[in-house]
Amino acid sequence: MTRTKHNAKELAKVLSFARFLIWCVLHLHIEGTLDAELLLQLAKKYKVKLKWKTVAQIRAAYQFSSLDEFLALYYQGCNVLRDYDDFYTLTLRYLTRAARANVRHVEMFVDPQTHTNRGIELAMVIEAMADAALEAQRQFGMTTLLIPCLLRDHPIESGMDTVESILDIRQRDKRFKNWIVALGLDSSEANYPPKLFKRHFQRAKEAGLLLTAHAGEEGPPAYIRQAMKVLGVNRLDHAKRCLEDRKLVAELRRTQMPITNCPWSSLRLGVVNKLADYRLDTFLDEGLCSSIHTDDPAYFGAYEWQTLEACVETFGLTMDDLFQLSINSIVGSFASKARKIELKAEAYAGAARGFQHIQL
Repeated sequence: MTRTKHNAKELAKVLSFARFLIWCVLHLHIEGTLDAELLLQLAKKYKVKLKWKTVAQIRAAYQFSSLDEFLALYYQGCNVLRDYDDFYTLTLRYLTRAARANVRHVEMFVDPQTHTNRGIELAMVIEAMADAALEAQRQFGMTTLLIPCLLRDHPIESGMDTVESILDIRQRDKRFKNWIVALGLDSSEANYPPKLFKRHFQRAKEAGLLLTAHAGEEGPPAYIRQAMKVLGVNRLDHAKRCLEDRKLVAELRRTQMPITNCPWSSLRLGVVNKLADYRLDTFLDEGLCSSIHTDDPAYFGAYEWQTLEACVETFGLTMDDLFQLSINSIVGSFASKARKIELKAEAYAGAARGFQHIQL
């Protein structure tokens, strides 16, 4: 499909239509929503000395040239997340913001090892987030699911201990059995291929969890194949480099494997030199089940709407493209069949209202 850059009038029209669409967030690290204001507030609470004194100074520090550089700051920020109130506030703060962007369903990643390594009880973290999710459902009608992730650059056996802890929490508390829906894999890809975690993912699958993994952001297309063939994932996170392998693209199109694209994240981490290099339009033209996500929005400076706006302007996305991305986010979610039916009905109704609005 040939797309051209929108002029100001066209851009305003497409974005006006987009305001009526609904979205499912499928690639969101809850620790990556720790904004500068909350970071300062919690640092003061725990008397943690930061090298930054103001919100402006913190935001200025969020300039990264690589994933590893970002992760170093990310883990430093996590140090101020310590008790129930911290995780509850962090979660509800993000969900409230997402609701304003017409997000109707959120699947949050959490990194248990980041917290248990600091002596934080995992059950407490999960309980706080679950309570915040229930409050968001009460206030906004928003549904949520939780996806604990393994840190691939941590010792392999600690990852297996984490899997067992997650499964134990699901078994002990009925509230979490259907809320903790999947196991994920994240952190630095370099030298940590997905195949290293075959046992972990087999164990999770046997226990009834769905599976997803970060692959093909910095890692090669072979990592994407490993995530699919060795781990048996139900969804791929990032997978940007699939476009380098025509056979892989054909397989992704045939299977309609959901892909959570994070274009702005790749720009901020230096994976691409400019947003246009991400080639989101190619994912759509190839008929892949792609959807747009923010990854770590507080650190990368773009939440749902800012990310969408940047992609519309850069790739010349049309109203049809945006509707397809909205539907893909529903199809690619781990929501129940009944919830997907509800979300699709909302998506079609929203698109109809949006189309009517731009005709006025």
